[in-house]
Amino acid sequence: MSFSTLALRPEIIQALTDLGYHEPTEVQAQVIPAALAGKNLIVQSQTGSGKTAAFCIPALNTIDSRNRVPQVLILEPTRELASQTRDEVFNLSRHMRMGSIAVYGGSPIWKQKEGLKAGPQVIIATPGRLIDLIERGWISLDNITTLVLDEVDQMMDMGFAPAVTEIWEGLRNLKQVLTFSATYTPAITRLLDTHIQGETESLILSKGPTVDTIDHVFMRVGIRDKYPVLKRILERFPTDKVMIFTARKHETEELERYLFRDGFSAAYIHGDMQQRDRMRALQNYKEGKVRIFIGTDVASRGLNMNNIDLVVNYHVPHDPESYIHRIGRTGRAGADGRAIMLVSSEEMRTFQRIERMHKIEIKEVDVEGTEIPRVKEERRSFGGGSGGGGYR
Repeated sequence: MSFSTLALRPEIIQALTDLGYHEPTEVQAQVIPAALAGKNLIVQSQTGSGKTAAFCIPALNTIDSRNRVPQVLILEPTRELASQTRDEVFNLSRHMRMGSIAVYGGSPIWKQKEGLKAGPQVIIATPGRLIDLIERGWISLDNITTLVLDEVDQMMDMGFAPAVTEIWEGLRNLKQVLTFSATYTPAITRLLDTHIQGETESLILSKGPTVDTIDHVFMRVGIRDKYPVLKRILERFPTDKVMIFTARKHETEELERYLFRDGFSAAYIHGDMQQRDRMRALQNYKEGKVRIFIGTDVASRGLNMNNIDLVVNYHVPHDPESYIHRIGRTGRAGADGRAIMLVSSEEMRTFQRIERMHKIEIKEVDVEGTEIPRVKEERRSFGGGSGGGGYR
């Protein structure tokens, strides 16, 4: 299958050609024809599968360029995802006579008000900022015909269910809903069942926490020894592009300072940063100015960061589902990737819960990468103590 065989408007085909895209990914090959047929879609797909283009392409295909009112609404859980999706829309619509805008918190609302006056047909928004704009009377959703909910599970985790419900119930002329998520909990399913009307198709396009091209390992590490072990890992892979996940916001900044002290170039991101600082950190990493990116789980959902060789879980994720999103940053598009998790004695039960939930056994290695035979966890002890600190 090629994009040219799909019932897409010529302007979109030309944009795809300009971008060097000729054949759809597996997700796109199944989503786009079903969406073009007018079906509501509930899609289960992992990060890195090409899902952003999978919903942008059919949504753009519905646009009436002569009507300068919002017609497509794309809801994203974070500012970064909203910004990235807007870039994708911009690239795919480069030959169309239409406009788009991303509206999210952390950016001046008056600038977004001015942008809305231009009559963009596509709105990409975080739920909270969109509610604010609606309440101020600065935006009308009366002509929205297509609703896209991206990373639904993260939106629900962040407490956006009431805002999403309020927005959805205000869409009077809605014709199609496209939802994308790595997982669908019972709460999400109830939300969708309550609001989706018409023919609906569920597409499970990727399941499970692993892909065959990722080498998953863990190391038993005392809390005080985590930073020295991390430093040794980075020394073992001196040219790799690395993403490190921490559990707490302040640790992203602390790790960056210690890594800089020890000669490593790194950038960090967390939810309390100013938007311009977050975007600068992402851009520095994408452009290769730094090779190490440190983040909390806000950085694990959908961010367009390709060619990551190694993911390090500095802490075991509390939510087993987060493990999927974290390791989904490496091994994309068939490339080889590695994922290393540093596990202290206090984190072992959480680690075991990840293995049980996802029915996997993660290989244990030492700091040099040599495999260690697994034994019953309750008989193993950890070195390094359990005191505070953790940086040397």
